[in-house]
Amino acid sequence: MQAMGSASMARAPFGALPERTATAEQSWLGFDGFFTCAIMLAALFATQLGSYIGVLLPGLVALFGYVRRERMPELVARTWLILSLGGFAIFSAVWSVLPSTTAYYGTQYLITLLGAVMIGSGCIPKQALHGLFIAMAMHSAATIVHGFSSGDLNLLHPYDFGYVGYAGSKNTNADMCCLGAFVGLTMSRSAWRDGNRLLSVMALGLVIFDVLIIRSCHSAGADAAGVIGAVSFLALSGLHALSRRGRNGLMIVVLVLALSAGTTRTYWFEPLFKSYAKSSGKDDTLSGRTYIWSRAEVQVRKRPLLGGGYTAFWVKGKLEPEAIWEKMLVASRIGFNFHNSVYDLLVSFGYFGLAFFSMVYVITISSLILNFLRREYHISILFVVIVIYELVRFSWEALPTGIFAHNTLYIYAALGHAGGVVHGASKSVGLPLESPGKMRGLIVRTRRVDVASP
Repeated sequence: MQAMGSASMARAPFGALPERTATAEQSWLGFDGFFTCAIMLAALFATQLGSYIGVLLPGLVALFGYVRRERMPELVARTWLILSLGGFAIFSAVWSVLPSTTAYYGTQYLITLLGAVMIGSGCIPKQALHGLFIAMAMHSAATIVHGFSSGDLNLLHPYDFGYVGYAGSKNTNADMCCLGAFVGLTMSRSAWRDGNRLLSVMALGLVIFDVLIIRSCHSAGADAAGVIGAVSFLALSGLHALSRRGRNGLMIVVLVLALSAGTTRTYWFEPLFKSYAKSSGKDDTLSGRTYIWSRAEVQVRKRPLLGGGYTAFWVKGKLEPEAIWEKMLVASRIGFNFHNSVYDLLVSFGYFGLAFFSMVYVITISSLILNFLRREYHISILFVVIVIYELVRFSWEALPTGIFAHNTLYIYAALGHAGGVVHGASKSVGLPLESPGKMRGLIVRTRRVDVASP
């Protein structure tokens, strides 16, 4: 035992808890939870914050970097591949049609990625989950109050028009509530397993209210992806009851089916989605998306290899974006995109950039699944479900390149979690995927052997 303890001193394995964080781990929220809640709230209410978001979110990232400065070297080492996407966005200023614009917004994108990996890899997992739960609950409560006060929301009998809430868009509002529902499900599961039945029921209340808001948004994309995410959550929640061999076998089957579905999606997904969209009142152009995509193809043909540079297209005064804004009735001339992640990447970075982003996604998603199979924190299921949910939405929303956006934080927090947790946890933070009979001995063994000062 002594030899094993000495060996673990050299490099604590994934999930080990350094001695000096043992006290902080017992806190229900702590600084990590406060940081997660604050940065997510800032992203959820970015429209209301306006230009202040450009100060608040980087300020929170800087605050975490200072307070948890002992974690930063390992955090960067674990998540450098994700952070390299931000570096690539900045570097695209070299060939950008608007170099200064690309460099400026590329830096903000890198800050957003850094904030995301701080949540997924740099925070104590359970405190991060609690922070997300508080943020999403506050957002849902504010959305309901706003809807009742404005008369735009009827939870039991939705109106014919989509409810936009504070998001400014019914699709964005529905997306936020879908993510809130996933957080509520995860929080309910975590609280139940920890013996806190009251909190578990309260978290289910968040899920119910979010589902009612989603119904009022009339967002076909969020409805479809949300159902798939909910089914995935239920399936993944039952994995802890299987043996390790059973979990691995089931995941192999799921991955084969997912790969087969992905390679043949041209033949089944678009017809199925259009049929669903038509039944829910959508037009054949998917709310004008087909027109936007045709304009994106024109831009890709102009600069196919490297694209025009990050954020260099949507600029006021340029002929092409102005024509799209006018066609889509976007009076503000800001905050628009191609509503397709692949087109968004191609226009900004070309086929080289698309290949680079795809490589990073394949590596990190594979690592996330493997780590989930080996050791489960309560928040791990949430991150796997979010990846599944966002992959479903990849074809009709621009997800991976948003600045100070809630989607960007959630996606890259999940992918950052794939690298492991810098200051991991023992029992009160997350439970390994082991059978109940082996759980108690495993926790004791972890505390005796793995706990070491770095």
